[in-house]
Amino acid sequence: MTTRKKLKTDLKHLWFIGQNIWVFVFLMRYRRRPTGALFREGWKMLDRNSSAFNNYRKIPARNIRHYDFRQIFKYFFPNFEPEVTLSDRNIIDELCLRQSIITTIHSKGEYAILAALDRAGLKTAMITASPMNTTRLASYGFQNPPLNILRTSSTFVEARAALRDGYTLLCDVDYVPNRKSANADRYISTSLFDFQRLVKAQLFFAHMRIGEEGEMECVIERAPDSDNSNESSVLTANNFIAFIDKIQEKPSKLKVGNWSAHIAQKTSSRRN
Repeated sequence: MTTRKKLKTDLKHLWFIGQNIWVFVFLMRYRRRPTGALFREGWKMLDRNSSAFNNYRKIPARNIRHYDFRQIFKYFFPNFEPEVTLSDRNIIDELCLRQSIITTIHSKGEYAILAALDRAGLKTAMITASPMNTTRLASYGFQNPPLNILRTSSTFVEARAALRDGYTLLCDVDYVPNRKSANADRYISTSLFDFQRLVKAQLFFAHMRIGEEGEMECVIERAPDSDNSNESSVLTANNFIAFIDKIQEKPSKLKVGNWSAHIAQKTSSRRN
């Protein structure tokens, strides 16, 4: 992390503490309690006094609040590990049948999904635009840290090799062409679905939601007709959007898009 980025993060955390000072006074007063129980109590206090705010990815405010709280809580209580659960542990047996790809969206919970899989004994790999944050990964207590595949011209070559080596592949498939607007459209890229058909891997959908006690529940479901090579990637993307809407219990307003076309258009606009 660069000095400038670290300073920005530290200032954000100080602001968060200042806005919720009563919670941190409570934490310090009862700091000798078991960290898990203390986190749950602190989270309930925060959750009761929630407020909405915009972000360009439309990540639920509750997820962002939980993310900020657990980062700061970890600073005060270094031995803390977030509680991560799977909504259906039987999904692990399905993931182990053969090569598997899991799609999700940015939710401040992707590392939790990786942690849930790691605790179930699976090797994981994740495609990301920038290097994964090793400090935040460490807070989950991975037995086998995930393999990080960066988004480059050789991404799918590396992803194919990882699948052959027994890794379960996770990737965010949502993107926002215009990050400067809080009301920008969000899209689901079809590229990974095309790749999944090419390598004939199983396809699963995943999302993370925050429970009432502050636990991070990872929902993983097998994609409808994932073995049907005749199904279009656009239809699969729409099925994925329906899954996200179901888990979030409200319309996500996600759209199906072509990431490469949007990038090409953006590059062309800069040149002009």
